[in-house]
Amino acid sequence: MAPPTKANIEDALEEMLGKAGSADTTVVFIAGHGVTDDRGAGYLVLPEGAELVEPTWRKSTVLPWNTLQSALRRMFGRRLMFVDTCHAAMEA
Repeated sequence: MAPPTKANIEDALEEMLGKAGSADTTVVFIAGHGVTDDRGAGYLVLPEGAELVEPTWRKSTVLPWNTLQSALRRMFGRRLMFVDTCHAAMEA
């Protein structure tokens, strides 16, 4: 199994886009760390390899919330997303 890096998560979302049909149900479950970035980036999911570069997170290593929403909007059929993220022990 591939590690849950930003690139691997984005690749998995793109793969699901091409497979879901109008009669399918797509379920996305994300568990891990997340932070609210007060500097304009909104909510960020912190995958494996997320890098904090003071005072913010390196964009190439984090997954913005709108990336997840956008992927789900483009999928056909029913879509469910379950998210269990927190910022325990994370600094932003």
